[in-house]
Amino acid sequence: MLLPADILVGRAYAVDVIGPALAAFARGTGRRTIAAELGVPASTVADWTRRLTANADAITLDAVRRVVALDQDLLSTTVHARPAAAALDALGRLATAITARWPAAGRDPWRLLALATGGRLLRPSYPG
Repeated sequence: MLLPADILVGRAYAVDVIGPALAAFARGTGRRTIAAELGVPASTVADWTRRLTANADAITLDAVRRVVALDQDLLSTTVHARPAAAALDALGRLATAITARWPAAGRDPWRLLALATGGRLLRPSYPG
């Protein structure tokens, strides 16, 4: 089954809603605040953020590996206190590397990352 590029597998919301929620969480914003700002149930945001936290190490490793293959100069030297922040930083650098290599890849980084992860970003076990 083919999914649109803005859909993550098993999620009812598009990545343009989920992505900013994950970014806000990685910056330290609380789940209830994120839910209120986006107009989605707090339990839904909690599920997204729990899954990101559970998959953070695998997501980071996969994204860093891909960044190395595309442009080592884009690797981060920042140490993040939260695994979710490290994962989002690595994904952001991956989006930058892909866009730099293939400018036609698109201007929407969340949609690009949904494609790059095969829509599996928030699966129970992230397959990097």
